[in-house]
Amino acid sequence: MTGLRFPKPAPRLLQQRARAADLARRDRAESDQVHARSGGRCEVIVHTPMVLAGLGRVTVPVQCPRRAAPGNHHLLGGFGRRNRGRSILAAHRLAVCARCHQNITGHVLVPCGTPAERESAYRVTYREVST
Repeated sequence: MTGLRFPKPAPRLLQQRARAADLARRDRAESDQVHARSGGRCEVIVHTPMVLAGLGRVTVPVQCPRRAAPGNHHLLGGFGRRNRGRSILAAHRLAVCARCHQNITGHVLVPCGTPAERESAYRVTYREVST
């Protein structure tokens, strides 16, 4: 057994810092993709009830006209799930303005459709909950 040499592993703290730096780098890249996709505009689409001549009362999908805030809204949430697994991908994030983000997290705006539609940034739409 003499003469065996094995490299000493990197310290655990350095490994943790490297993983955190990789995660932050990937998060930034995915966030940049979301903002490029949105063009800096809020991506929230709300089904708004309207009365149209000849059609009566209908719901029309209306996109928010405001500029998006620097952060993103994660469609896959839950305690400890943001920026983990699929949640970090741009396909599961929305560029949102501060008001829409507050309304979504405060459950004033709730997502419509199937579970697959609710977690896809390309298909999610919202309806306003009446109080």
